[in-house]
Amino acid sequence: MHRLRLPGGDLRDALGNHEAGVLWTGESCGEFAPYLSQREASMLEHLLFFPFTFRDDLQAVLVVTESPYFDGRSEYLRIILAAVAEPAAAAMNRHRDLFAQTVRQAIVFKSTDVDALARRMAARVPGGVRVVLLELSDVISQIATSNDLLDPFRVRQDVLRRIASLFASTASVCDADGQRALLLLHGTAEEDPDLLVQHVAADLARFMPELAGVPVLRFTTAHCPDDSSDLSALIDSLL
Repeated sequence: MHRLRLPGGDLRDALGNHEAGVLWTGESCGEFAPYLSQREASMLEHLLFFPFTFRDDLQAVLVVTESPYFDGRSEYLRIILAAVAEPAAAAMNRHRDLFAQTVRQAIVFKSTDVDALARRMAARVPGGVRVVLLELSDVISQIATSNDLLDPFRVRQDVLRRIASLFASTASVCDADGQRALLLLHGTAEEDPDLLVQHVAADLARFMPELAGVPVLRFTTAHCPDDSSDLSALIDSLL
């Protein structure tokens, strides 16, 4: 899922005007060997690219390397895929737009940005800063192990970006160490941290179908200046 990275230009050149799919067999498959592992490329005998296009915009390409229909019946496979192509492409387009809207302002800061953020927020946020450190290892592990093809690094990125999208205007979200998220909430001393974390957990369960229900997110929290007048020192104590 995350190894095969076909450049968009190469895909469009390969597909050309073949809306019903393009099939390569034998030596012609070697053109795409660089995009596969050596083991996969050595076993490749057939390759079908089937595009999903919505309003002339390529949404996705289904890559089929093995199928019983390749045994002299590849046309059946193209007919089957063509029957679902239009509604599937429309659904992909809707989902992509929704995802883009939710993560457009989802900025995840690096751990090296924490000190600079702390200094800036301490100077600019008169109401104080609520610090929440979320433990995400269980969530990331559950998602990543649900499918052998999922890349744990990209799972972490998706989880962090989703959390950041929830707090685009109310907090700064940092990648603490890949397994934890540090939330610096602007002037929210009155917020119930338990309720806030429960909201995050419920949203992750809705957005990540690999999760078996709403996860229990462990967290620690503190407030500046109530617990410490030094925001940087307070963050260091939680980390």
